[in-house]
Amino acid sequence: MEMKEQNRASAGFTLAELLVVIAIIAIMFLVALPAVTNIAGQSKLEAAANAVHAAAKMARQHALANNQPTYLVFNDALSTADPNLQFRSFAVFTINTHRDINNVRQSDGLFLTDWEVLPEGVVFNATAKEDDDDKQNVFYVGGGSWGGGFSRNRQLKIGSQNHIALGFKPRGTQRQDWEHDIFLAEGFFTETGALVNASEQGMRIRFQSNGDSRITAVVFDDDGGYGEVAQ
Repeated sequence: MEMKEQNRASAGFTLAELLVVIAIIAIMFLVALPAVTNIAGQSKLEAAANAVHAAAKMARQHALANNQPTYLVFNDALSTADPNLQFRSFAVFTINTHRDINNVRQSDGLFLTDWEVLPEGVVFNATAKEDDDDKQNVFYVGGGSWGGGFSRNRQLKIGSQNHIALGFKPRGTQRQDWEHDIFLAEGFFTETGALVNASEQGMRIRFQSNGDSRITAVVFDDDGGYGEVAQ
């Protein structure tokens, strides 16, 4: 009888012990789930930021190599009626002339890339700013007048469409002599054009006036502001 008891004890877990182990695993999974979800979302943001950054670098390099003004252009609420593309798509466009004209026709320039779309659930944050005086967001549209094909308020007119654009001169510097920011966020836009953030985390691509750029992780607040994530 004693031998049978020993064999039973060494045979494995009892049902009660197995249930305890399963419960512990379930608790550990629930605790870790927010962190895993956060990592997955951040990776998607990073991938989107890297894709946009690569397109901007391509635009700048083309401007330098071909002595042509080149632009990273965006579909915003003003330039497209497709809600799936609004604040979610971008392309690289160059002008074959060495000067900007008031209405750039397709014969005057060409798209170097197709329109690329951000991953599902990632959008350009068109309203993020550091404070009320911050006008560095590339989607900020001021009241400047047209200055050739590229307006002072960051729009490029291609045919009859005005596109928000980040422009590079043939020497590789920005079209405008101050820093510009492109923000990416997890979320979506409502039918009224309001951004609903699914997460406070985001990415910022900052462009210096000389054309240099870098990506930084940021955290958005409820008032439309943001702060850099400590490295």
